[in-house]
Amino acid sequence: MKLTDWMAQAKLSDAELALEAGVTRSYISRLRTGDVSPTLATALRIQEVTNGEVELEQMLPGHLRPGFTLPARRSAVPPDTSRKQPAPKASTRRASA
Repeated sequence: MKLTDWMAQAKLSDAELALEAGVTRSYISRLRTGDVSPTLATALRIQEVTNGEVELEQMLPGHLRPGFTLPARRSAVPPDTSRKQPAPKASTRRASA
């Protein structure tokens, strides 16, 4: 499905989609009119917002090999906490009497 068609069906404005996708309203407008092509990261965010209804092939025509599929998404991995964070520096100020 085309992005413009999905937005009309979902009744989302450029500003609302931009907010959910983490881009600017003007970027969504330029994307809809074909003035810009999204990066893969932006296309993936838009695909996520649209629950996969707007396909990568539609947003990135000619940029994906035939039969290209993304691996299944993994659940969020917790950040690596094995590295110790530096201890905060102690204040060298003395309390005034």
